[in-house]
Amino acid sequence: RYLGIYESKFVTNENYCEPIIDKKTFEIVQEKLKINKQYSARRKAKELFILSGKAFCGKCGHNLVGISGTSRNQTRHSYYTCNQRYGKNKCDLSYKKKEVLENFVLDSLHKLIFEFEDFELLCEKIGEYYKAENIAEINKYFNTKLYSIEKKFDNITNKIIANDDENVLNRLKEQAKSLTKEKEELLNQKQLMILNRTNITKEDIKNKFENYYFEKENYEQQRILIENLINSIYVFDDFINIYFNFDNASPVTLEEAKKDIEDILNAEISNNLCSNIKGQPQPPVFIYEHTKNVYFLFKKFKFALILKKRI
Repeated sequence: RYLGIYESKFVTNENYCEPIIDKKTFEIVQEKLKINKQYSARRKAKELFILSGKAFCGKCGHNLVGISGTSRNQTRHSYYTCNQRYGKNKCDLSYKKKEVLENFVLDSLHKLIFEFEDFELLCEKIGEYYKAENIAEINKYFNTKLYSIEKKFDNITNKIIANDDENVLNRLKEQAKSLTKEKEELLNQKQLMILNRTNITKEDIKNKFENYYFEKENYEQQRILIENLINSIYVFDDFINIYFNFDNASPVTLEEAKKDIEDILNAEISNNLCSNIKGQPQPPVFIYEHTKNVYFLFKKFKFALILKKRI
């Protein structure tokens, strides 16, 4: 109704009434509501749960929310639980103790940034794959446009061959000249974009992490770390996927998180570095096996720390 559109089960009338707001404003408001919903989990907890708004259920994909209670002996207990546990679908993800889950995530991040012996190698590999992914995306975008121009060239060529009218031929030649100019501009744009989006270095990746120094007992530093460095955290019964922020991407979906675990379980790892997934001859994925239960994954601009751990 805000856009003047009436919808029912059987009919849609796009001119039902005068719009209250314009479409652009409506879309901006919807995006803000979507973001607010992601962080509404924070308001459900009376105490501070630093993973709220970032942590998601590995079974149904909904937010994990913080709950607290006092036992018979007056001991206070705090947990993360799926916000659908008591909802319509009654998700059965097990309760996760607040202190255990938060400490595990923070300890894993601290070890990655400050204690991981192959951190520089990892940053170098991430940079390489980041460049490769950017080049692949740029080629895909421009090749589609260039293919369209080539098809138009073919059509013009066929018309020139089949036509002997001088006026028509002149118009066709002008069209061909215009297409040639358009093709040259596209190739220049492609080259410029490749230069601009592939200049990331190992040091850039290192700084991305090391800028967020934190002490394990400093809540404010922890909050800033989680807020800025973490994209999303998926908590399964046997795995925890920690996704880092790159290019301010949208939160990772449950389907993506499940597929990443599947890729790791199917990976043929040799000397810690994986370049082959069973059934995928040349996958755009980089997997580093730090230990038997700790993996780093970079795929389609996602960088994740995936840990096989039951909490």
